[in-house]
Amino acid sequence: HPLTASGEHLFGQTGRNNFSTVKGRCGNPHNKKQNSDERAIRAAIELELGGGWAKLDKVLRRVHNYSAWGHIDCKDCRLGSRGVELLLAALSEDGVRMEKLMLKNNRLGDKGALALVATLEINDTLNDLALDQNEIGDEGAKAIAGALKANTHLSVLGCGRNNIGDEGTKALAAALHVNNTLACLGLENNRIGTEGAQALAAALRVNHKLRALELSDNKVGCEGTRALASALEGNASVSVLMLQNNAIQDGGAKALAAALAKRTLVNLILNQNEIGNEGAEALAGAVKDNTRLRELRLEINEIGDEGAKALAAAVAGNGELKLLFLNRNKIGDEGAKALAGALEANTCMRVLELGENEIGDQGAMALAAALHVNEKLKQLELSTNRITKVGAQVLRDVGDKGGTFEMSL
Repeated sequence: HPLTASGEHLFGQTGRNNFSTVKGRCGNPHNKKQNSDERAIRAAIELELGGGWAKLDKVLRRVHNYSAWGHIDCKDCRLGSRGVELLLAALSEDGVRMEKLMLKNNRLGDKGALALVATLEINDTLNDLALDQNEIGDEGAKAIAGALKANTHLSVLGCGRNNIGDEGTKALAAALHVNNTLACLGLENNRIGTEGAQALAAALRVNHKLRALELSDNKVGCEGTRALASALEGNASVSVLMLQNNAIQDGGAKALAAALAKRTLVNLILNQNEIGNEGAEALAGAVKDNTRLRELRLEINEIGDEGAKALAAAVAGNGELKLLFLNRNKIGDEGAKALAGALEANTCMRVLELGENEIGDQGAMALAAALHVNEKLKQLELSTNRITKVGAQVLRDVGDKGGTFEMSL
């Protein structure tokens, strides 16, 4: 996933839990009843799952260790719907106050999602639930949506890489009309099209709690993006929008430019969207006066020199944008020269990525000259361009300034 400006992933990343420093009661020979109960649970899981329970077995051994923290990590356990039922039963019996429940890649399907509903409806401690990559479809999404209407604690929900279409998305959007705690919703890599995006847009007109919406790798399209952009113009809470690979084209980019002008978005991810110079110019016009945007990703698009020049003019006058990603476009020397000029005027930029473009020695030398002036840039990506050994050496000479500066050629 794309990173926020602070370098933290928004969805699905919980870090490593260090079990080794915690001693559990499962191994306590004096706690015979507890050991007996857990043996029975593990035996049931083994019978139901036929050996695909090894990691879950380890988790159950540590359930008591986590009764205070409540971070339960069962990703990649192949639980299936029955396995998650047994897990939730075990956690309920132990009285674990879950805060995070990671169930990524467990083949839960719609039936497994249904098994989670009762827990979501009554749980008053769970704030982070990861259900990514679980073959959940529209029926499962509808069940989760129903639970969200009653749940008043969940703040992060990851449902990426599933099989959720417009109908399931409409149900989740309806839940957002009444849910006032969910802050981050991940729906990347599903089957969400225009109708689903429009339903989410309608929800954003009334929901002012959601801060991050991840819709990358769907089928939102230009019309769906226009609906979202229109809703964002009146929404002051959403600061992170990820729309990578949704074929939004220049029309969608223009619509989002209007949302940017409202100065609420902090991170905007638009990679791989068939955006050309026209869309880039529209976005640039909004970026110039935006005082909140920190990260703009426009990789794998159709932006050439004219679009790069427009973005450069915006960067030169914007003192807040920190990260600009333009890899895999069609930017040549003229665009690179313009961006170099922007770097001389703007000392707030920290990362500029221009890999896999059409930049030659002239553009390289202009960027090298900018680095003499700008000492704040931390990362410059120029690999896979048309820079010869001559241009590369000029860049290396100025880039070899030690510290934390990184440059790729």
